[in-house]
Amino acid sequence: MELYEMSAHLQMIVWRLLMTMHSDAGQRQFSVDHSIDESDRNELLEHGKWLNDRVVNAAQVMLRRQFQSAVGLHDTLTVGNGSSTIAASAGMVQIFHDAANKHWLTVSTVHCPANYTNILCSLQRTPSNACIRAITAYCKFTGPYVTLCILNVCRQCGGSHCGLIAIAYLTNVLFGTDPVLYEFVRAHLAQCLQDAAVQPFPINDRAVRRQISHEHKIAL
Repeated sequence: MELYEMSAHLQMIVWRLLMTMHSDAGQRQFSVDHSIDESDRNELLEHGKWLNDRVVNAAQVMLRRQFQSAVGLHDTLTVGNGSSTIAASAGMVQIFHDAANKHWLTVSTVHCPANYTNILCSLQRTPSNACIRAITAYCKFTGPYVTLCILNVCRQCGGSHCGLIAIAYLTNVLFGTDPVLYEFVRAHLAQCLQDAAVQPFPINDRAVRRQISHEHKIAL
């Protein structure tokens, strides 16, 4: 059983201790200067709630500041509508929202061969056709095909943790750590938001497994 399932009540207490709020023109907000307000805080405090795009994008903003040479980390709305693009060869990393599957996932071409991309999905499944179109519209590949490598990362337990896990995957890619060996701890993300800096998620030793679960070749 995962840590976040075993200690949901304890994590709720920890969250309430960690999330020190301050006033900004009458609106209570996190210390990170992004559009996160008290309603987002309440969702984060409630175990089983989905993370919304404001929280996901706040994490990406913080990581972009920490890794100024990183490629990607665009607003999830702009990558979804095709208004942002990036060269696949640049070694990008980006969170996408797969609206058809109501699911957050992380995409990365870091250390990938030409016309390959890694899909870090907590359900280890191929993105929907609409999400694949968004990925290939955002990330410009040079060949007639792109191969999606669905990585053998840790699976989520429950149906509402994908946003948290996508942020964890993103963090692991940027810090160069293994996206299999960690725990999905909401209290850790709470502390990161409070500190306005994202740190690697706690490590949990696991048996070494194959890196790729399966691959899909997609015509562009």
